[in-house]
Amino acid sequence: MVFLNPTYLWALLGLAVPILIHLWGKKEGATIKIGSIQFLKESDPKKTSSININEWWLLLLRMLIIGVLACILANPVISNDKTTKKVTYLIEPSIVLDSKFENLVDSLRLDHDLKVLQNGFPDLDIDKLKSGETIAPDYWQLAKKMEKLSADSIVVFTRAMVAGIQGKRPEINKKINWILLNAENSKVVPVEAKRKGNDIQLLSMLSDEKHLKFEKETVSINDPKLELNNQGDSLKIRETNKLHQLALQEDRELGVKLFFSDSLAKEARYISSAFSAISNYLDIDIQLTKTRNRDSLNILEQNLVVWLSNQSMPETSGTALIYQPDSLANTIVEPGPNKNTFYLTRPLNAENIVEEHLAEKLIGLLDLHEVDEKIEKNDTRVMDRATFLPVENSKNKPKNQPVAASISKWFWLVLVLLLIMERALAAYRKQ
Repeated sequence: MVFLNPTYLWALLGLAVPILIHLWGKKEGATIKIGSIQFLKESDPKKTSSININEWWLLLLRMLIIGVLACILANPVISNDKTTKKVTYLIEPSIVLDSKFENLVDSLRLDHDLKVLQNGFPDLDIDKLKSGETIAPDYWQLAKKMEKLSADSIVVFTRAMVAGIQGKRPEINKKINWILLNAENSKVVPVEAKRKGNDIQLLSMLSDEKHLKFEKETVSINDPKLELNNQGDSLKIRETNKLHQLALQEDRELGVKLFFSDSLAKEARYISSAFSAISNYLDIDIQLTKTRNRDSLNILEQNLVVWLSNQSMPETSGTALIYQPDSLANTIVEPGPNKNTFYLTRPLNAENIVEEHLAEKLIGLLDLHEVDEKIEKNDTRVMDRATFLPVENSKNKPKNQPVAASISKWFWLVLVLLLIMERALAAYRKQ
């Protein structure tokens, strides 16, 4: 137990007050009625003048009351300060599983308690990591959670992958030492396979520290490096020391429904030309249907609906691009209230469709490839240190003070009980 305001303990000097009162107090003499005092002898003063302390229990109670009151003023607390580690080491899972950093991981495990950079910061268990995911963790979210770790210093070993950056850069109130490890990895990973007649179109992702790009390759279905399963819905791609397995997708036609009013006929022509260019460039079939007749619309199963009209748009299960001019919009195509709704924010002309990359925006709406998870898992791009590090807020850094719980309420309870006992005992003595 410690006191937050120990100066008030000087009030304990008040313990002398009840002692002095009891020392100076005299016993009340008993009155005896007699007829005459002629036979009484003079008593010896030394025998009658007593300075012995009386009322021992009252004295003790009153001293306790003053002592407890002084303790309440001094604000007593019980320290709950847990033993903090001087240094906590966190390491990213992908580093643990990388043979290039095997010696580093072994040395850290021998000398320090090593934790994994993921939710909950569990102790390192390599066997569990081998069966888990190696996708980059959410660095900035975990940085906020590190503030609650009981450690004087935190050291984080990380790759600083671009795939692990989400949201706004956080402000943290704790000193964290980030050690960025560069593995110099580059990957070429097949991410999608489509059947096109007797050939297969492979989409591969090429990723290194600074770049991420995609390449298409058309190979014969009889190519020795390809192996189809019996059902013909998946294939294996054999490479040097690697084996990739992909679902084999059938080449499908994309349906785009374009509804426009007479006042937006120019925009309709630009949109049609953009989809024609996309079809030729990507070598995909896009079935574009234009109409001005609302009654003939059937848009429930369309991949994309482009609505160039001020009329309300019917419901659709696909993606919708709706003409809604907005002079404050930053781009020519803006996301809407849900993931399947987008807005065309400007009237189209020959300049803005080129300068603002209308065709590229439309490609994004077609959702041609469902490879987001594979991209995130195999994206090896890294961030530079200055862009990666969270912002340290030095003004609000908490001081290293032990966590304490106040126990004043218990002292108040004792004080009330002592007061009741003192008053009861004093009334009993008077009787």
